Amino acid sequence: MLLALAAACGDDRGPTGDEGIASLGDDEVGPTSSEGAEQDGESGIKFDMLDEDFGENVGDCGGSGGMMGEPEYEFSIIWIGNSGEGTVSKIDTVTATELARYRTGPGDNPDPSRTSVNLFGDVAIGNRSGSVVKIAADIDRCVDANQDGVITTSTSASDVLPWGSDECVLWYHEVGFDTGPAGNTGGPRGIAWDGGE
Repeated sequence: MLLALAAACGDDRGPTGDEGIASLGDDEVGPTSSEGAEQDGESGIKFDMLDEDFGENVGDCGGSGGMMGEPEYEFSIIWIGNSGEGTVSKIDTVTATELARYRTGPGDNPDPSRTSVNLFGDVAIGNRSGSVVKIAADIDRCVDANQDGVITTSTSASDVLPWGSDECVLWYHEVGFDTGPAGNTGGPRGIAWDGGE
């Protein structure tokens, strides 16, 4: 049996072995030390370094999980694709309230499937119809496309705007799809962010 462990926030410190690596006995797993890792004058990054080895603001899990040097954003949103409706719901996970609902493409049903959220809370949705759409989570990130001084956007589950009129829908891209076995159509599946998009 292989036991894999990952470090997370908290201070559940337990005993360490002779080499500064957490013991995997009956006791709790604790932190490690970089002191035991340097051998034969080697230097550089080691797998068993303490937070202090990295400097200020590293290992501090406070806030919303932003990266070093990036502003902290506080939000608690989950995006849920409504496949049968061709929409995606923005839900506040603290209050369980649906804050907004957006169309994910033109036509009757682009069939939203996979979602991916960036550090700002914005979502990219892969539609089974062969397209991807990006929607801003925060109204400050929306674009006043008609330049009327007001962001026109959905404000509830029942306020779904016509395709092309919601100014929090930042972009839409047709990527096409292949027809698979048994008539399966395969639109985009995996979605990844490329820094800062």
